[in-house]
Amino acid sequence: EKHPSIERNRKFVFQKMMQQAHTRLESFVLLTPEERYLKYASEHKDIVNRVADKHIANILGITPTSLSRIRGRIAKEGS
Repeated sequence: EKHPSIERNRKFVFQKMMQQAHTRLESFVLLTPEERYLKYASEHKDIVNRVADKHIANILGITPTSLSRIRGRIAKEGS
């Protein structure tokens, strides 16, 4: 109450966090692991080649082995 500008910022940050959480949960329910990877790769092109596979797999909710298989399928379809 003493600092209304901080309260507005806090509400804004909270709303953004809830929106991101909802989007992420929705993707886990509606998208296949391959679709989640393709979406993540298109949104984070710079990160996909710099971050270890185990971290990307963790973000996507899959195992590193599954991520490797998904990448292999995508590469095979592309050639």
